[in-house]
Amino acid sequence: DPRRREGYLATYAVLALISLIGVWAAGLVVGFALIQSGAGTRISPAPGAGGGFTQALYLSGSSLFTLGIGDTVPLTAWGRVVTVVEAGVGLGFVAVLLAYGIAGFLIALAMLRRRLTR
Repeated sequence: DPRRREGYLATYAVLALISLIGVWAAGLVVGFALIQSGAGTRISPAPGAGGGFTQALYLSGSSLFTLGIGDTVPLTAWGRVVTVVEAGVGLGFVAVLLAYGIAGFLIALAMLRRRLTR
């Protein structure tokens, strides 16, 4: 049945896009944390946070999503450069997410209008 198939594909498309965004975000956070950790960046410890790679993960997540909490900061020049680059990538990431969301909404709205006018 074509309608049933279309329903499955529509559901799969939404789930695939959400999964892709999640994997993309996790990859960026882990990737930048590996860069910080591999470069030997010293990071001021956040209260109650572990040290080492978990601290780099926390800094990376905070920087990528441009939260800028300020409880943990890189103490080396290289670490600060990587953090600034990561914040820029994070702004681009959020812009792409917004563009996908708005485009998806407009496409869904156009499809709904077409169905209602049939």
